[in-house]
Amino acid sequence: MASLNHYLRAYEVGRPPAVVKYEVAVKVRTNKSGPVIRNRIRLPFPVKTDTRIGVICSEDSPLMVEAQQLGAVAVGEESLFESIRQGNIPFNKLICHVDSQDALRKANLGKILGPKGLMPSQKTKTITSDLKATVQELIGADEYKERAGVNHPKALDEVVLSSTNGPGFSLNGSFHPTDPALKPEHLQSVM
Repeated sequence: MASLNHYLRAYEVGRPPAVVKYEVAVKVRTNKSGPVIRNRIRLPFPVKTDTRIGVICSEDSPLMVEAQQLGAVAVGEESLFESIRQGNIPFNKLICHVDSQDALRKANLGKILGPKGLMPSQKTKTITSDLKATVQELIGADEYKERAGVNHPKALDEVVLSSTNGPGFSLNGSFHPTDPALKPEHLQSVM
């Protein structure tokens, strides 16, 4: 991966570094009745810098103080629920402490938070007992899911890494030359 990054950067010479975009395309072979691909990936540097986190936890508790120290923009339980009902949602990610899970369920906020993709759940790992680890993961991570919802994973066929103006490099380890006379042995020694 590191050497591929050097090649991709070489193709980007002369372009402003702020506009470089790296893309990873994953080609899968699958049945249509399989599960939907959806997860979170954490890269060495944050992908998005506009992450604002809200934390549902007991009012006036040590958890509330901890969440505020971690940088949460909205913290609380009933006060936060009321703010959400009024349409004031200052966050784009929401986590819930396990002790407040029942209060969240009783608040009936699924119709408001669900369509926005903000409803905390065990499946998305946004209901947690460790606020610090979850907040740090959400800040440095980005979520991905399949585009059209028709590709369901069975086996990974190929992964290609490319940049905005550079070529695509296959990461599956196989060699597919554009010149039929070129063989893998030619790349192992001086030509």
